[in-house]
Amino acid sequence: MTKLGISIALLWAALITQPALAETWDCGESVAKSVAFTINTDTSACGGNTIASGRFIIATDLCGSQGFAQAGGSVVIDTIWSPGSIKKHPLGERVTLMSLPIARAFAQRFYIEAVDRTSGIGVMAGVTADPGRLATVTGTLTNVEGEIVLDSPDITFGELGAAPKPLGMNSCALRLGIGVDPTGILARVWGKAISVPEGETYYLVSDACFDGAQHGSGCMLTVLPEGVPRPAEGSDVILTGIPGVATVAGQTVRVFRVNAQ
Repeated sequence: MTKLGISIALLWAALITQPALAETWDCGESVAKSVAFTINTDTSACGGNTIASGRFIIATDLCGSQGFAQAGGSVVIDTIWSPGSIKKHPLGERVTLMSLPIARAFAQRFYIEAVDRTSGIGVMAGVTADPGRLATVTGTLTNVEGEIVLDSPDITFGELGAAPKPLGMNSCALRLGIGVDPTGILARVWGKAISVPEGETYYLVSDACFDGAQHGSGCMLTVLPEGVPRPAEGSDVILTGIPGVATVAGQTVRVFRVNAQ
């Protein structure tokens, strides 16, 4: 097929699969469109000023000097940011998350979570705050030891609301790069403390991924306890905390932060 034929095919596919010009989209919904369009926003429905609380991205591959592409272009509308959506933004960008509940607070960071429990993110600031306390955070997207967090934050605390409830999952479900990313979401896991090394602050928990007593190395979870004792090696554990990513013993691994909250 010629280059012109490919362009016409792309344009035709866009026209028949993308939303019509008269169509409207809910706040936070992503849409793609390869033709001329008009965006009207109702800020009351979006929970505030959309310029302050979100952004519009226009990505094209054929625009050149001719303006918006006639084929292959896309528009992403993200008027209300969530912990999950902002992780897709470029590192170094300054973003704001508004009135989200704290899931857990640790000595050097705390985690805020989407109300629907679909995503969460760490905020690099040590605070004393009860789970459920609402927080509005403006911070810089930063990668810390393999985990995307909000750094150098400006924080405003609101009222105390309902604390997020943990999502139950086993250690195998927390493997890095497998399925939906659970980083930052309050979770409850179970397994056996298969290694509690002397002189270290962490310990390893795993489910039996195979029949019998064998444990799969891919299911090992590195637990980082804060202010709570480590269990005896070989004991069964049920833990409530936050999945994250960190460098432990020179390797980037899935970690599970727990404390007494």
